[in-house]
Amino acid sequence: MATLFQQIAMNAVSPKEKSVVSGTRTVYWLAKKYIASEKYNFMLNFLKLQGRKDIANLNIAKTLQILM
Repeated sequence: MATLFQQIAMNAVSPKEKSVVSGTRTVYWLAKKYIASEKYNFMLNFLKLQGRKDIANLNIAKTLQILM
């Protein structure tokens, strides 16, 4: 039942919200590994190449400008 609830909750989140979560997780991972923020753009492009569809709604250039 918990799995069903999680699936319903994830479906209630919009694609743009999923993109923001994925982008934030990417920033968190880069920070934990002490990787420079300039690698953010490359990492998101890599995730797109890996088939992460939730990244597609994230405007990388605008997000990176906000972070800088």
